[in-house]
Amino acid sequence: MNYYTIFNNNPNSSDICHVVKSECDNPEYVLETWASLNGYCSPGDTYTIQKLDISEVEVPKVYPPGLYKVYWKGGGSSLAAIGMTIDGKNWIAPTNWTDDDKTLGVVTTSFNSVDYVKNLWLNRED
Repeated sequence: MNYYTIFNNNPNSSDICHVVKSECDNPEYVLETWASLNGYCSPGDTYTIQKLDISEVEVPKVYPPGLYKVYWKGGGSSLAAIGMTIDGKNWIAPTNWTDDDKTLGVVTTSFNSVDYVKNLWLNRED
């Protein structure tokens, strides 16, 4: 998945910047498609597109403990428990992962391969 920032080069426009998520690796095609789908390219407006390196962006993510469906950056999904360590960091335990000897589940505090999660137990009664 790629992330792009699209800037409007017209200093008099109220339309300044957009962030676009796309599977396409061609920035010019992403810009052209985005502009045509959203009805942009008004007279006087020109746009510049820049690919974001999201590996340089550190976004803190803290999830409340619970049961989640986890969607992976590499594709696919898993059912997982997400909990908290004593210092407030999250841990994640996907139900379909095992360690090297294939007998125990994997628990990690790394969320680098997570695209997004969906809480499956939000606002439920016991």
